[in-house]
Amino acid sequence: MDILIREKNNISDPEKQFERYVKFNKELVRSDSMFGLEYMKSSSPVVRDIFVSENTNNFSFARCEGENTLSNSSCLLVMSQDRFVIEIGMPRSELKNWKQIEFKVGRLIRGWIKD
Repeated sequence: MDILIREKNNISDPEKQFERYVKFNKELVRSDSMFGLEYMKSSSPVVRDIFVSENTNNFSFARCEGENTLSNSSCLLVMSQDRFVIEIGMPRSELKNWKQIEFKVGRLIRGWIKD
C-alpha cells in the first residue's frame, strides 16, 4: 500500500478530480453498488472503473484497473481529511476494506495535524 498526502487545492480536491474524470471518460456506465460504493464500470480497456463513496461526510472515490486487466490489478483511493488530499494505492482485492482503510489512514493523519 502506498500513501501520498498533499494540501487540498482546486486541482487536487477529490470531488473536482472525480468530476473531471467522469466528464472526459464517456465509457463509464453506472452499475450495481459494490462494498457500499457506487460503481461506474468502464467499457474501455484504457479507462479505469470508478467507485464513489455514498455514505461518508468527506467525498472519496477510487479509480481501479479493470478486473480483467491483470490478476493483481490496482486501485487508487482518493479521499480528503481536513485540508489534505490523501491518495492510497492498493490492490483491487483490498477495495472491499475501503472503510477501514479510510478510517485508519484518517486517524494517522489526524495524529500528525497540529492546529
